Amino acid sequence: MATGVPDALRGSFGSYRAIDTTISQNAQRKTRRLSIPVLAIGGEKGIGEGVVNTMKLVADNVQGITFRRVATGSPRRRQVNCWRR
Repeated sequence: MATGVPDALRGSFGSYRAIDTTISQNAQRKTRRLSIPVLAIGGEKGIGEGVVNTMKLVADNVQGITFRRVATGSPRRRQVNCWRR
């Protein structure tokens, strides 16, 4: 970790700094449900079914998949193996 470099962790904490804005935006988004089909993809070792469950809060037609033995972000790095369920 580059702790000696000024602002080395600034980007990684951006989502935490923006949490109040994100909460407000999400409240507005939930007032109008999505009518289009939504595909929600998550990783079992990440937040599991959380991606699918979150999308069900805002969309009517949600199809979801949770990859086993995969963490969040891993599907795009391990494409070849992920699509062979």
